[in-house]
Amino acid sequence: MVAAVAAASEVAFRSHEPVAYLVFPTLIWAALRFGERGATLAVTIAVGFAVWNTTHNEGPFALRSIDHSVLATQLYLIGFSGNLLVPRSVDSGADAPWVEALVADLLLLALFGVQHSAMARRSFKEWWTRVVPAAVERSTYLLATCAVLALMFGLWVPITAPVVWQVEDGAGAMLLWSLFALGWSLALFSTFLIDHFELFGLRQAFAHATLRPLPEARFETPLLYRHVRHPLYAGLMLSLWAVPVMTAGRLLFALGLSAYILIGIAFEERDLLRRFGERYRDYRERVGMLIPRARRARRTTRDRSGTADPRRPSAGA
Repeated sequence: MVAAVAAASEVAFRSHEPVAYLVFPTLIWAALRFGERGATLAVTIAVGFAVWNTTHNEGPFALRSIDHSVLATQLYLIGFSGNLLVPRSVDSGADAPWVEALVADLLLLALFGVQHSAMARRSFKEWWTRVVPAAVERSTYLLATCAVLALMFGLWVPITAPVVWQVEDGAGAMLLWSLFALGWSLALFSTFLIDHFELFGLRQAFAHATLRPLPEARFETPLLYRHVRHPLYAGLMLSLWAVPVMTAGRLLFALGLSAYILIGIAFEERDLLRRFGERYRDYRERVGMLIPRARRARRTTRDRSGTADPRRPSAGA
C-alpha cells in the first residue's frame, strides 16, 4: 500500500501537467482496503509528496519560484475580491441578465456559507467522523472549502451596474486601497498566530499515524487576539468594504461574506464557550469582537457601604 501511494503521489505531484487528481483512486483504495489507519497513512504520504515537490519547484502547484508557489493560493482570493491581476474576478467574467446573475451569485454565497459553517460545527464533525477517519476530518474540511471557493471563482457572474459608489479623487482612492491592503495584511498575519500544521490537519494525521495523542487544546491570546477576538475576520471585513468602486455585484459579495462572518462568529463563539467555559466568557467581556474596545482604567470601585465591587479586579490584582 505504501509503495502504491508513494508511486501515485510521485507521478501526480512531480509532473507540471494537471494530473494531481490521479492520486485520489489510490487514496480511496487505501481507505477501503486498509481502513482508518491505512487512509490516514496514505493521506500523510500524499501530502508529504505534494509539499516536497512544490517546495522544490516541481509539480502542478509549483510556479517559477518557491515564493510564487507559496503565495499563489492566497493572492488569488485577494485578486478576485479586488479585481486585481486575475482572469476572473468579482466584476469581470461572462455577462448574464441581472436576474440570472443575482440568483447564481446568491447560490454560490449560500453554498460557501453553509459548507464553511456547517462543517465546522461539532454536531457535523461527530457525524462526519463516522464516515471518514477522525484524523483527516480537518483536512477534508479544508479540501471542501477550497473546492467551494474554486467553484465561486469560476462561476461567479459579475453585476457591474448600478455603481453604488465610485471614489474618483486620487487621495480618497489611495486611502481606500491602503485600507484594503491593511485588511488583507491583518487577515494573513492572523493565520500565522495559529499553528499551521494543526490548521491544515497535518498534526492530527501525523499524530494518528504515529499513535501519539494530540496535546490538549489550550486557550491562548497571542498578539492581535489580545485586542480583538477575531482579527482574521476583522481584516476580511475591512478588505471587503474598503474599495474605491462598489458595483452591485461587489456589494452583493461584500454583504454575503459579511453576513457569513457574523453568523460564523456566533456559532464559533458558542462552541468556544462550551469548550473553555468561564475563561472564554471573561475574554469575550473584556475584548471586542472585531473592533478593539477602549481600555478601562483599573480601579477599585466601592459601593456606598465601602465594599469593593466583586465584578471588577482589585487595585492590587
